[in-house]
Amino acid sequence: MEKKILLLPPLVFFVLSTPPRAATFRVVPISDKLDWDAARAHCREHYSDLFNVRNQAQADMIAPYKGWIVMRWRSDHWRLSRKDEEAVFNKFKSGEPASDGYCAESHDKTEWHSHLCSETDSFMCEDRLNLAQEEKTWEEALQHCRELQDGGSSAYDLASLPGQHQTVLDRMKLGGLYPNTTEQQHCGAVGYDSRGWKTLNCSETRNFICNIRE
Repeated sequence: MEKKILLLPPLVFFVLSTPPRAATFRVVPISDKLDWDAARAHCREHYSDLFNVRNQAQADMIAPYKGWIVMRWRSDHWRLSRKDEEAVFNKFKSGEPASDGYCAESHDKTEWHSHLCSETDSFMCEDRLNLAQEEKTWEEALQHCRELQDGGSSAYDLASLPGQHQTVLDRMKLGGLYPNTTEQQHCGAVGYDSRGWKTLNCSETRNFICNIRE
């Protein structure tokens, strides 16, 4: 009896890559009036930085507020305060002065102004400390933070301590977190009920905080 051979079409397997994780952030309006440098120092101490507008959607976020934002004129370009990179988005009113010593102010829903950085004004901070609700090992937490995407050029890492020690403790609601430090096979953690350090095995799971990499 003749055997029949059934030919099956070739199977094609697709490997779907994991989509990049989106970083979450918010605008924090500050009513106190400070010069631009003092405003930036305040934002970096308590949040992440002065608010940086990368696109129209983020411009819409600050539309209800008025005050300093992250850009400062230097070397013939509007630049961001972190890493001194050139700004690629702006909404300046036509004819606004642009020379060394001038900083950017979001004025209303449609336009920005530039003023001498030495003047005082209210300002907007950008909060990019992301407290992860899930628990991961130190290595998993590190990978999670470094895969965060915000639509701009910012790179993320585990939050560094003790530079932001008090800020991180103020944000904590859970039992522990991993900061970006290692000692042999142990990792640093901050307990919710303690102001000191704990050392834990890196394979234990904890909550963690991601922040913009300096």
